[in-house]
Amino acid sequence: MPFNYQNFNEVFAFDLNCCHDEIAIQTIEKNRKTLEGLFLDRVLKMLRIKKRECQSSIQRRVIRVLNLFSATKLYPANDNKKLRDLHEAIVKSDGADHHKISILHYLLLDFDAPTGRREYSTRFEKAAYLPEKYAIYMKGLWHMDRLEFEVSFL
Repeated sequence: MPFNYQNFNEVFAFDLNCCHDEIAIQTIEKNRKTLEGLFLDRVLKMLRIKKRECQSSIQRRVIRVLNLFSATKLYPANDNKKLRDLHEAIVKSDGADHHKISILHYLLLDFDAPTGRREYSTRFEKAAYLPEKYAIYMKGLWHMDRLEFEVSFL
């Protein structure tokens, strides 16, 4: 049976009740403030914007701000429902499948972090056939969002 990234239970099979812990949330929010927005926030914002021809430029700007605001409300997920909502928002966005898969990969890096291993994200990369260049790119954004700027070869 093929892997389905659109199914929350397949992506987060390691813990169907998972969410970000308090330390992770505090760190992410602190870094969001320091960076004046995470790189992930910008990626989420890009996926949520629907181009509508009938909107004025002011309406488009308001929608972009609201979309960024909603993205920051979903991530980090302090409970399982918010993580499920974030997953649903990602898979229902207008983005290409490889972009959606890349963002889910980023989220799995969060859950790999406490163990220091890349178990969940690596398994997901293989199951979802995530191209290596996208995995490297999302790992880079993830490290930058954590203010980890040292050069390392993963």
